[in-house]
Amino acid sequence: ANMPEEMIDLPSTGSITGSHTIDHQWIDTRLMDCIRDITDHWGYFPYFNSDGIFTIRKINMSADAAHIYSDSDAMVGFSPDDAYGSFTNQVVIKGEGRGFIEVTYAEEMITSDSGTLGWWGCSETRRYYFSEDQQRRCSNPRIVVLQSPSINILFVEKGGGEISLLYVDPDRYFIDVYIAAPDLIMVVVASIAALITMAAISMMCVLDCGYYIFACMMLVSVVFYLLAAVANYSFEIYAFPIGAEKQTFQAQADDMDSQRKIGFIAKTETEDPFCYDVATCQLVADREMQVVMAQRRRITFKKIAHLQDEIGDILQIVHPYSTQAMNVYVTSISRAYSKPDGMADGGLIDSIEGWVL
Repeated sequence: ANMPEEMIDLPSTGSITGSHTIDHQWIDTRLMDCIRDITDHWGYFPYFNSDGIFTIRKINMSADAAHIYSDSDAMVGFSPDDAYGSFTNQVVIKGEGRGFIEVTYAEEMITSDSGTLGWWGCSETRRYYFSEDQQRRCSNPRIVVLQSPSINILFVEKGGGEISLLYVDPDRYFIDVYIAAPDLIMVVVASIAALITMAAISMMCVLDCGYYIFACMMLVSVVFYLLAAVANYSFEIYAFPIGAEKQTFQAQADDMDSQRKIGFIAKTETEDPFCYDVATCQLVADREMQVVMAQRRRITFKKIAHLQDEIGDILQIVHPYSTQAMNVYVTSISRAYSKPDGMADGGLIDSIEGWVL
């Protein structure tokens, strides 16, 4: 971050292959790690070139050879390197969209209610919000009646109360529930009329009045039972909560030859915060699969240094045993200087790691 501007050479806006705007925030992350997160997504890598300039370079395994070395004797320590090789033959890249979309979660019980009502046919409408703060939204609400408001008279159900869904808020924040008590007014009036009639008959009775008096006592009990009767009710409200989540995308790349050879799929899943659609996920997956396959062809060797060789170059060398020409993509290079010691000559030696193309 403290480097002078002339020591930094970064591509201009829009010049990176497949470039697009990213929305991301890093917390407690080193600057170089942030840069690597970004360059990894586009298949680039940061490095200091042979002129000591900090820049980035695209991983390009189809470019022409930068330098050709035809002398196999100039190389020593040629060896395969499986340090980064793996059986991975399927790469899955997952990403999220930029914005949130509305989603519906599994149905759940939102609230419940219970109470008592009188016998005279009263009714009321109650409003039930889907949360205490009145901010939660739900869809497809329904009512499960556990106990309907009704009154039993002499073990016979009389009057029918009602619990029903009356209104659903278009914005889906609440519902209105209609609760109606059973209407037993005519039953009460008829019972009182029967009591008065039976009482009048009893008063005019001269002989054998016991039956009338007993009937009056029964009617009095019925009237008082009706006047004191209440209807209990209980119900639950269910609905599907509504939330917002980012849409997820994913794409995969396969090494079909490896899958056929070993007989199973070895999958690696990676979340890329800069993939906002399927097409970008596919580009990243294809590139990552290409790198995974190249890691299986990794080699190391040493040679006399060429000061213009650098990471990302493709070198053409001669295999020390088969003498066949082969292209190697340089993934790592370290340069060591040794001083002349007695009869031994000093010089610069490049230790190179790379992928055989």
